[in-house]
Amino acid sequence: MNKQHQLLQIAAITPVSPWVSCFRLIRADGAKPAAFFAGQYLNLFYSIDGARTCRPYSIASSPKEALESGWYEVYIHGGGSFTSAWLFRNAFVGMQIESSMPEGEFCLDPAGGLKRVIGISGGMSITPLRAMARAVADGTLDLDLTLFCGWDSREDVLFYEEFRQLADACPRFRAVYF
Repeated sequence: MNKQHQLLQIAAITPVSPWVSCFRLIRADGAKPAAFFAGQYLNLFYSIDGARTCRPYSIASSPKEALESGWYEVYIHGGGSFTSAWLFRNAFVGMQIESSMPEGEFCLDPAGGLKRVIGISGGMSITPLRAMARAVADGTLDLDLTLFCGWDSREDVLFYEEFRQLADACPRFRAVYF
């Protein structure tokens, strides 16, 4: 496990549904975000009523777009765990948050030699797969990716229009919703 940390700052919070918001995180020191593989996550460390806590959040940006734009995107569900609900309700633009460096083994290495990948998600587990889909579309990953995405209700669905547009523009990507 990587024990190094970085200080991030919330650059934007964009609601995408009643219970989910996209958080754009930049390095507080102005440096480029640390490199990562599509599918990795950040542990965010923050205090709730004086108690230090942490929670992992998948990086939903592709590695290429994160380095080019200067930010990570993570999606936080306000009805999730206690720590996520607190962050969803209390975070603000400009707030600084300590973070791990990108980590995790649920990722696709561009040099891994895979040619076809099938991903299956239910609910918020779609976020690391979004990073993979965007990496296929921007050429970071040279493989065919098919995603099967399940949701409890139409109101909860994330990335439907985005994935439809990615599939139209990139024949190596497909998404099936149910």
